Amino acid sequence: MNINIEKYTVENLFGRNTDDSLLGKKYILAIPRFQRVYSWQDEHWAMFLEDVLRSWKKRDLNTDFWGSILLCKKDNIYEIVDGQQRLMTLLLLQISLGAKIEVDGKSPLLLSDNEQNEIFMKLVERKHLTSTQKRNNMFRAKQYFDNKLKNQDKQSILNFLNTTIISVIIVDDEVESNLLFGRLNTRGLKLNQVDLIKYWIFSQVEKNAGKQNNDIALQKWGSLQEVSSSINFSIERFITIWWKSHYHLSNNDLLFESFKNKVPNDYINFLDIVLDTASKINVLKKNNDGNDNGIGRNLKWFLKFADDSSLVALLSIVDTTFSNISKKKLIEILTVYEFIRALITYNNEHGITILKSEFDFEIMNMSFMNFSMSLINSSNETSINQAIDTLKKNMLDNLPSSEDFETLFTNLRHCDKKDPLLQQEKMLSTYAIYTLANWLDDLTKGIGLTVERTSDDDEYSIEHIVPKSSAVNENSDEYKIGNLIVLEKTINNSLGDISVREKISSYKQSSYTQVKQFLYKTLRRTSKWGGVNTWIATEFNTQNINLRGEALAQEFYEHMNELLK
Repeated sequence: MNINIEKYTVENLFGRNTDDSLLGKKYILAIPRFQRVYSWQDEHWAMFLEDVLRSWKKRDLNTDFWGSILLCKKDNIYEIVDGQQRLMTLLLLQISLGAKIEVDGKSPLLLSDNEQNEIFMKLVERKHLTSTQKRNNMFRAKQYFDNKLKNQDKQSILNFLNTTIISVIIVDDEVESNLLFGRLNTRGLKLNQVDLIKYWIFSQVEKNAGKQNNDIALQKWGSLQEVSSSINFSIERFITIWWKSHYHLSNNDLLFESFKNKVPNDYINFLDIVLDTASKINVLKKNNDGNDNGIGRNLKWFLKFADDSSLVALLSIVDTTFSNISKKKLIEILTVYEFIRALITYNNEHGITILKSEFDFEIMNMSFMNFSMSLINSSNETSINQAIDTLKKNMLDNLPSSEDFETLFTNLRHCDKKDPLLQQEKMLSTYAIYTLANWLDDLTKGIGLTVERTSDDDEYSIEHIVPKSSAVNENSDEYKIGNLIVLEKTINNSLGDISVREKISSYKQSSYTQVKQFLYKTLRRTSKWGGVNTWIATEFNTQNINLRGEALAQEFYEHMNELLK
């Protein structure tokens, strides 16, 4: 292996027009697919910019303060092994300062993930981003720099930034680059527990089985990183949760030590086992073989709002052999329960509702951990069923009261405003309305035993019964869950901004039971629907929204109790 260490100014690192540049006309920097996505946040950007501005103001300070980056040379590409976050932030800061990043139509950096690369290139070329793309951290970083640099001398800062120095270590062997990454980091910044595991696997496999097997380790690590990402996990989070689903771990900081004790030598097999779990979850989540597996829908929602302890339970379910019918029902129960937990957690952190009871989910965290250990160590169906029954009892005992749940549920909002908290509520309210619609929908249409829908219909869309246009602000009743129904997209798209009375004829074209329930009193099943307090569909108004929300809350709560009994 050849190792070359050079110092470059930022200008010569990214530029192409000088003889002293790293890239010249031929080379390009690249981020491999299995590297983590750009993940720096406000606190990192603040420290980064503060360092730059402080040094800019005091030119006599040492400009060699970027540390080192590690690259692996492959043909005309320099793959970034270490330093991705710093390099991306440097480029985003340059863009914010007005630098022309492209030279001869060629960007200095290529991201292997196509969506990420499209966002980066739009920032480079200063093109418009979609609303979804604007939630990406790269856009957020540039926006942060734009706001902080409004009243600064951007050209002067850019000129200074281009003269600052970064050390570049270049190797020509991919496996060795990962080993060197570990050695460099153990002498500098503290590695996280999974980074230590990665370094240990690479070093021990090469030591015990030779470089050829280390290439296999690299391939499997990359595959695990890619599959983990596809199910919304970082590899660090997935390995930590997988470990907790198979072994007792009292503290995340002890993961590496536990790993060395429990996996003494067969590291390739360990990667195969963890990759197999991730792959099984990915297959279940995709649910795209033409036959609804009854799990994919709940799994997609579950992964959006589940707590780590319930994810431990999920992995043990996936890795244990027992009835698929029981697995389907158990994952549905976990999803509904985690929705309730997310609702309570969201209110405790951001809401203003004072609940009658204090909720301590530590009991359930321990229950999920105990369930996971029981399941993994079960030797027969009887012990598996006992573990499931114990978990369900603990969940039932630790539900909020119906009154507290009703309070939380009826205040859920579905607002399109691009505020992170409102987007969280929008996700929760969408799940709740879709779930209630699925529970109402008998797929046999009354000609046999009731079969509930287990997947969200492709035509599902959220309809606000009383038009959103009449809302004063995001706290208006028009955004509350009691004003929501599912409606076919084709019908919803043609409605426009019209009154409730004008919508009724279109609603009558819907095949969804939830819409019919809104229209017809005879389909309003729970006690809260009935009596003189119910409404006439054509006269539904903001005064009826909370009433309907309470009825929906009761339906949801009663169904949850049925699942747990």
